[in-house]
Amino acid sequence: MHIKFLLSTLLPFLVLHVQAKNQEVTYKSHTVFSDISQPGLPPDWSVNSDSHRFTVDSLPTGEGKTLKICGAHDSITPSVLTLTTLPVNRENGVTFSMRVKTQSANDSLLMVVSAMDTMAMQWIKGSTDWKDYTVSIPLSSNSQIMIPQLMFPDTGPYWIAETTVEMTQETYPAEEDHEFDAGSAIRAIPTDKNSIDKLVLLGKIWGFLKYYHPMVCDGQYNWDYELFRWLPEILKSRSKKEVCELVFNKVRPMGPLDKGNHIKTDFPACDSLYYSIPSFSWMNEIVHLHKPLYDLLDSIKHADRTQTIHYYNKGLSSMNSFPTEAKYGDNLYPDAGFRLLALYRYWNIIEYFYPYRKDITDKSWNRVLARFIPLFVHAENAEEYRSTIDYLGTYLKDNHTSRQYSDSILPAEERNYYLPVFWDFVEQKLTVTDDFEGQTTLKKGDVVCQINGVEVDDLVKRYARIISASNERSLLYAVALDLIQQQDSVTDLNIRRNDKTLKVSISGLTPKEYFPRKAKSFSDVPYYKWLSDSIGYFSPIGQYRSDSLPLVMAEFKDAKAIVIDMRNYPCDLLHHMADYLLPHRVGCTRTTSVVPDFPGVVRWNDIQYFGKENPDCYPGKVVVLINEKTVSMGESIVAILRHCPNAILVGSPTAGSDGPISTFVLPGAVHVRFTGEGFYFANKEGIQNRGISPDVNVNVTQKGVASDTDELLLKALDIIE
Repeated sequence: MHIKFLLSTLLPFLVLHVQAKNQEVTYKSHTVFSDISQPGLPPDWSVNSDSHRFTVDSLPTGEGKTLKICGAHDSITPSVLTLTTLPVNRENGVTFSMRVKTQSANDSLLMVVSAMDTMAMQWIKGSTDWKDYTVSIPLSSNSQIMIPQLMFPDTGPYWIAETTVEMTQETYPAEEDHEFDAGSAIRAIPTDKNSIDKLVLLGKIWGFLKYYHPMVCDGQYNWDYELFRWLPEILKSRSKKEVCELVFNKVRPMGPLDKGNHIKTDFPACDSLYYSIPSFSWMNEIVHLHKPLYDLLDSIKHADRTQTIHYYNKGLSSMNSFPTEAKYGDNLYPDAGFRLLALYRYWNIIEYFYPYRKDITDKSWNRVLARFIPLFVHAENAEEYRSTIDYLGTYLKDNHTSRQYSDSILPAEERNYYLPVFWDFVEQKLTVTDDFEGQTTLKKGDVVCQINGVEVDDLVKRYARIISASNERSLLYAVALDLIQQQDSVTDLNIRRNDKTLKVSISGLTPKEYFPRKAKSFSDVPYYKWLSDSIGYFSPIGQYRSDSLPLVMAEFKDAKAIVIDMRNYPCDLLHHMADYLLPHRVGCTRTTSVVPDFPGVVRWNDIQYFGKENPDCYPGKVVVLINEKTVSMGESIVAILRHCPNAILVGSPTAGSDGPISTFVLPGAVHVRFTGEGFYFANKEGIQNRGISPDVNVNVTQKGVASDTDELLLKALDIIE
């Protein structure tokens, strides 16, 4: 019975075997309760029920303190205590140990450590005196999170004196190379046409070898530092042909690629299994420049990488992760060599791991290196370096792509005040759409023409060089959000109200003032209500949680129609709404992901089905409101709702950006994110950039905002009636 309870409480696991090499401890947590003064559990521990009491108790012998666990009632259900959980990056093993004493006539205690794809457990039976116990598991490339847990099936009592959780990882030769830790030794890089042509070719060869050469994939080389070893000779070379000769002489000794052991002939071919196959068109030039290098690269392309660790890229489920990329954070303004490395790293990660790479035309993306080499090389300070990274991201036209954060904030990036205003671009004009607790004299319908003396149209043009957006609608929405944050405590606005121009000064709020008020403005709005006696309204915001949906659907089960407002980002999961609205399981969406052994090859994943056999599904009309604020998870929900038998989408196209987010880091500790998994309708029709189109097109107007009219909702009611 206890095993059954445990398996219903924890996720199912498959035990995998990995072989350890040289080990390095990456995490160790040692909890000794004699050192803890506060009562109860450590702050990052949690328990799933109130069946047991947890107290810090002194030992009768006076030898210190322990965590004492005893049942809160005579008859109890088991409790599961979860210690600190951690994400798994490159770690290959975890060990959970503790010193414990038990007092029970039955099964006393179950000790578990798991990592989503593997688990180990040990029962501690009956009554035992103080004793040490240990459980360990290997971690694999599919492990995602490390979870140490204890299950208490009986009333006890139990005493725990100390616990230790330790994670280890394999170390590789790439991590023992420290030659360029203090700098690349590349002070200047010429950017005449010949030099750029050579560097473009080098960047493509270097990136290909990083993800395709088995020795590099297995962590035998610090590939960043190999670039710095090559660069002095490359910069002195006179032509691309000499570059090819230099590279050939560097790569040929790296390891054998003989037909018998390492070469595969089954490189994926274009067929229905794959969304895209890389063209490697840049190699065509090398055929004419240096045939031996071309033959070597072609052999590497077909090499067997299945036994490598994919050192520079690690798949988490179907997404991408780049845990070994060094951030080189000591210098916020990296030297010229590291800035060139930043460009090469960014370009090649997108080239081989961006699921929508096919949608960036080869002509456009292949020109990026030549365009950006001078921009990265000649960036004069940290601010310009970071803005160049932002500009590069705009080529992806992806709402998820951005410079997510940096380990340190530059003075020019500090914007510590938030304007207490709700505004959006309505009919291409920045328009006040709602009141923010009466904090300003602005009124609904006011059009903001200038901010601190700068025309809003000019600000939009500036933002277009640093904000990656799937389309113009998404860009304007992102700009409106970003303009809320300002550097100065007071912001001057020029506005137009009823054909009159006014000047307004607004005092900004600090983060501690702004965010609680903004959150309250949403939480105070009911997430479901009756619009009339027969029409329900539901929006997954504010207090909505996933387990609230049964309550909502029970309330509206007899309604003539339900309006589902998706002009927001849901507070919690909503995909299970299909169980109430669909009469049977329906294939709604599908995803794509990169094949780890063949970077750049993007495969179709299985169709994702939602709903269940439900002859009593909701029979009324379902009107779904959408616009550019329907983004990411919101779009994935709309992609399901559109399959409801009586569904009608009303509004304007959604943002056109969906899929889980992947991140990587660039020199200077600049963290970049992008969409890591492609997202499509089940029939393989795309959503990225174009969004989900409404059945009935309705746009917000300035007249509607000024008169406080929700034009989309008004149209929905008209359709229902």
